[in-house]
Amino acid sequence: MCPRIKKIGLRIFNITLLFLSVHVYSINSVQAEEVRLGEHVLKIPAENLVSSIPFWLHLIPGLAPSRNEILLKIGAGEIAEEVPGYQVYEGELKNDISLHLKVLDEKGVEQIRNPVSNIYSNIWYGRGSYDNRVVEDHDGSPFYKVYDKKPYIYWSALRVYPDATMPMPDDPFSFWVASCVELNSPITPTGYSTSCQSQFVHDDVLINFRVNEVNLHLIDTVKAALVKKLLLWKQHD
Repeated sequence: MCPRIKKIGLRIFNITLLFLSVHVYSINSVQAEEVRLGEHVLKIPAENLVSSIPFWLHLIPGLAPSRNEILLKIGAGEIAEEVPGYQVYEGELKNDISLHLKVLDEKGVEQIRNPVSNIYSNIWYGRGSYDNRVVEDHDGSPFYKVYDKKPYIYWSALRVYPDATMPMPDDPFSFWVASCVELNSPITPTGYSTSCQSQFVHDDVLINFRVNEVNLHLIDTVKAALVKKLLLWKQHD
């Protein structure tokens, strides 16, 4: 082997060992990895981490990507411990939660909460793809289902009836719950499964997550559980 290649290989190996020794911790006997999210330092259990930036990449010039967002997965059983009544399985489909955390600046927070954004106003006033909307009561929750167009597989869950003759609420999160899509799934009793994507802002962190429709009625409790985990992971000076 070329001495130079061997030297580079040993250097990478040593850097990797440094990463493993310095940036892997134990929380109640569970391995956790330190992750920087903007100005926040989080210690996240390794089993929850789907995508992070390894420490050793930051030691290589030109390969230090942004740490403004991370991808996580929370197991259905883990969520069920915090959310009474959470359905862990739908047939053979395990209802894990996919979670995306992203740090926002002040402008980003304003954009997410902007009530005139087409994301919210089209649903409320029946515009754009919702010009022929269909509104139904949601079976299993106090929400409303607002379908956009045929085929009726995409719909939004709202807390209040979207009366286009009335002004839309100033806070979109006071009425918008989630955007959902029905998908074929041979491992569920019905042959399909509906995935719902929701989001909210906690301080400067956008928490975007997916939950299956069977647990949609518990979404407020799920949100509280996600914030609780974020605060548990967050390290304070």
